[in-house]
Amino acid sequence: MNIDIRKIMVTTDFSETSYGAFPLAARIAEGFDAKLCCVYVLRSPDPFWIGNPAIGPVLPTPAALRAEALEHLEKVVADKFGGLKRKALAVVINGQSHLEIVEYARQNDIDMIVMATHGHTGIQGVLIGSTTERVVRSAPCPVLTVRAPEKAD
Repeated sequence: MNIDIRKIMVTTDFSETSYGAFPLAARIAEGFDAKLCCVYVLRSPDPFWIGNPAIGPVLPTPAALRAEALEHLEKVVADKFGGLKRKALAVVINGQSHLEIVEYARQNDIDMIVMATHGHTGIQGVLIGSTTERVVRSAPCPVLTVRAPEKAD
């Protein structure tokens, strides 16, 4: 069986847990000489909290939030993936994480998604739900999940 992986997506929420998937994504990208894109999904703020016309904006505008997220992501990508043969791409998308990750993968012919899992179990897992689990269920390509390391007590 010949596996052809040309484009890999790795996701982040800027947590240390999500960064745990980066080394494996980088190794796979290097091994297949694949393009790597690092995706962050910026949850759109509730319009109610953006501001009031009488007093002005309460929070930064969506455009400012997006620009700040992209600047931070570009720094993360340079730090974590700067040594790759192919330059990794930083992508910020607005919306619901699992929906946007799957849609980006479809629209950009992604061959593999690499994601960390936070490892929520029990009632926490039921109540919070898992972005990774939702992506696994609906992605158009294989999803490689990387379990978060156990925290020392």
